[in-house]
Amino acid sequence: MNTHAPYSPAALRSIPGVLRCLCPCLLCLALSAGPAWTASGAAPASTETIALPQETQQALADVLDAAAAKTYPEETSLRAILAFALANGMDADSRVLPERPEGEGVFHHRPLPFSLADLMTYTLNPAIPGESLYPNSVRRNAWRPQSPILTEWENLVQSPLPPQATLFTRGTEFEEITPDETSGSYYTYDLERLFALMPLSDGKGTALFMVSVQPKPSLIGLKGAIIGQDLNWNYVYTGVQGSTLPMVGWAETHIYSAATVTIWLDAGSGLQFYVFKWLKAGWAGMNMVKAGHINAGINRYLSGLTQILGSDQRPTAEAIAMHTKALQAMSDDELTAALAPYCEKLTLLAKAQGLEGGDFAKVLKNGGYAQSLGREDRISELLKLYMKNQLGMITPSPMP
Repeated sequence: MNTHAPYSPAALRSIPGVLRCLCPCLLCLALSAGPAWTASGAAPASTETIALPQETQQALADVLDAAAAKTYPEETSLRAILAFALANGMDADSRVLPERPEGEGVFHHRPLPFSLADLMTYTLNPAIPGESLYPNSVRRNAWRPQSPILTEWENLVQSPLPPQATLFTRGTEFEEITPDETSGSYYTYDLERLFALMPLSDGKGTALFMVSVQPKPSLIGLKGAIIGQDLNWNYVYTGVQGSTLPMVGWAETHIYSAATVTIWLDAGSGLQFYVFKWLKAGWAGMNMVKAGHINAGINRYLSGLTQILGSDQRPTAEAIAMHTKALQAMSDDELTAALAPYCEKLTLLAKAQGLEGGDFAKVLKNGGYAQSLGREDRISELLKLYMKNQLGMITPSPMP
């Protein structure tokens, strides 16, 4: 999440092209939304449908409606959702949810190797861009002006855990995701998000709710590619409509709607992650998303976040904020020059992967990829390079 200016509507309209893919759902929550998560740590996809009691269905509806309406839900709704999660979540488990208007759904649970305090310190600070925390899921995101979280985030982060009473904040967030693992498509949209930091009933633990609703369909998907392994965070964005899928690159796809209720729970036995997520995406109004796609997207999102917060080499939140501020102070020419060595190496990696022609060749020509990027995109790329260096990764990471 960051406070630097998002794309203006005029800038978004000027993007040269738009593309669609069969499985745009591999985004993050972001929800949105990755790297070093091993196969053993990822929850397996399941075809089992989990029943939702009427009370839980109503509570989820109330919380999602509150996010969409830019208000706050009743605490009783949050506690009803938490009670269901605690009663039904297993150590590493993912099951299908009943469908909602937002599309197919998944309920997913997993323990995580970092603390709730660390999660809040990094993810709730608007001065820390989301691309530095979810590098393989988020290309760039930013809070829209007048979002309450811009001035209220410290109320949550500086609160003792558990807090004495439930604390809320919210905001409207612009987000662009990284290329989908299947199609190469990437999407831009807004999210209405709310946060609730709630003490457990026994006073011995804390639940942080993150709720998001996508109020409008995304812009048309654009063509991109993952260069090498996703855990290396090397991506190419063409700004051109299409996808890398054979025979369906012509399809104009959108993420039509998305709804997510995430619970980060600290009850004294390590951080637990629970999520209820629904997604509808495809073309011509048809939903091509299946539960397995959503599950893969959740795994991707968590792996990237774990690669950052699970590392003892991660920079401090203050260091990331300071580095972001320094990048934002650079001129356009300085940003381009700083990115040039990476762009030259990225071109070589892309050629080794067979991306030598067409739309990719146009943006990568003569190592000039930075020239095809907007100012905020260049800052995003340089911030990810900073995170790679801090984590001890090779920049850019070699091909597998």
